Amino acid sequence: APPPRPAVPPAPAPAVLVDEDFVLGLYVTCFDRLDAGVRASWGAYVAFADPGAGPDLTRARAPTPLDAYALAACRESLEATRALAVLAPSTRAYREAIDQLATTLDAAHELYKLRTMASDPAAAKRMHRELQTAFGAYDAADAAVRGVWLERRRARAPERLASVARVHGATGARFAAEQILIAADVTLEEPLRGSAVLALEEAVAVGGTAQEPALVRFHQAALAVLGAAQVVLTDGAPGRDRLVSTYNALVDAAKDIPWTTVRDQRASARPRVRASARLSPPPLYKPIVPPAVAAGISAADYDEAAIRERFTALGWEVGDVTHETFPGCVHVDVRAARPGQGASARLLACESERYAMSEAARLAKMPNTVVRQASMHVLVFSAWGGGLASTAEANELAAAFLVR
Repeated sequence: APPPRPAVPPAPAPAVLVDEDFVLGLYVTCFDRLDAGVRASWGAYVAFADPGAGPDLTRARAPTPLDAYALAACRESLEATRALAVLAPSTRAYREAIDQLATTLDAAHELYKLRTMASDPAAAKRMHRELQTAFGAYDAADAAVRGVWLERRRARAPERLASVARVHGATGARFAAEQILIAADVTLEEPLRGSAVLALEEAVAVGGTAQEPALVRFHQAALAVLGAAQVVLTDGAPGRDRLVSTYNALVDAAKDIPWTTVRDQRASARPRVRASARLSPPPLYKPIVPPAVAAGISAADYDEAAIRERFTALGWEVGDVTHETFPGCVHVDVRAARPGQGASARLLACESERYAMSEAARLAKMPNTVVRQASMHVLVFSAWGGGLASTAEANELAAAFLVR
């Protein structure tokens, strides 16, 4: 009989090419919208929760569940990140923490809705401990995955720039935009390094030749970041809030850049910088006191960065920002939240005072809004508590923004 043939080892599986820049961009879905919802829910809950005694049941409101759309979008994005091994352990813990927090918030919402808490203080305390644990686990997992993500984003910057050069050319406006984003990232992390500010200044100078409206708006946002970075370089920490605000406006403007592919759009994405890096522990219960703030300015003096700063000064957490261009006016809608409340300040920058007056008259007919017009600018305020808008709350918001 012929001798047996030696076994042929199986062929190795083909290597899977991972588009790391695209995968990193997927995390921004969670880092921005979902995280904003987590913070809003936490803030609303700790407004009436003592760390030891639990919630004040005379004032208690049902904890807000996570937004179903934001949660689904985040889960879908995390599912697509599995191929990136370096983030796999921290991503797994992050996904588990999100799932546990979502489940706990849903359970707490149901118990409050059924008024179980008011009749059973022991159940309220048990749920309080579960909520603290779930929020704490999310906070730790979020910090861990962001740390690894940031390291990879820094390491990938040269390759990302080379990729944009291959697709769009090394002299075009989109290449300049990516240079600006990379330089702004470094400036934000190390604002006291003159070399970081100089690199941003050079990138902004190159990007000034853009003609497309979205790229022009992006370049204007970059100029604001550069100005804020130069102030920080001179004055130090006092100017950092302005730098963060202008950086977030730049990140939002980058979303409107007409990249050639969805892949490029996603690969350029950055998360906004949050007002506070971590969730603070529940304070000892005390009534919410509005923070003391400086007087406001007129509507004609506002821009996007000023609106962001004013919201922050008034104790709001800035969320989504949208930009739209209509005949005669450019609209910037800045949304914000704080415990138990939401708000919107929409700025219209019009090409003439006539347009501004016309838009102010039209928008003044909308219910539960307050409109202020000055020169070629219009500000439209709306605010709501418990999901319902009211003219009274909109008036309070307008007065806080515009008082002198």
